[in-house]
Amino acid sequence: MTRIDGNMRSCLWVIIIFILAIALAILIESTGEASHLDEDTVLLARMITQEAGAEPYLGKVAVGWVARNRVESSVSWWGTTYRTVILKPYQFYIHERYTQEAYTIAEMVIGGRIEDPMDGATHFHMDYINPPWADELTYLGQTGNHKFYK
Repeated sequence: MTRIDGNMRSCLWVIIIFILAIALAILIESTGEASHLDEDTVLLARMITQEAGAEPYLGKVAVGWVARNRVESSVSWWGTTYRTVILKPYQFYIHERYTQEAYTIAEMVIGGRIEDPMDGATHFHMDYINPPWADELTYLGQTGNHKFYK
């Protein structure tokens, strides 16, 4: 039996880790699910951070649900994916970064693990403005500084 010296052992560990990393990358790319879901979660978390970062927890959840309600809506003008809904021009602002709280909320909203506190809202605005579209929709309520409609 041959002995493996310390340098050879380190080299073998590097090769094993490299092979495992490649296998994991191939698995994720072949399913596409992990990266797609994570991309949606990150994008929604960035939107929640920008649009509701200073709002109470319930306000952040409600803003996240507005995006989900638009994704699930039969109104295709908004888009049919989180990406197309959130990045639709003049609809939402997104932050460069996201908070851990916003990421957790985004995961729960996308995964359906938290209830919609505004019962199907597809629109919201700050309480100190009065957009022209607000009178044409059904007012659902307010949380924090946001008013919600559908």
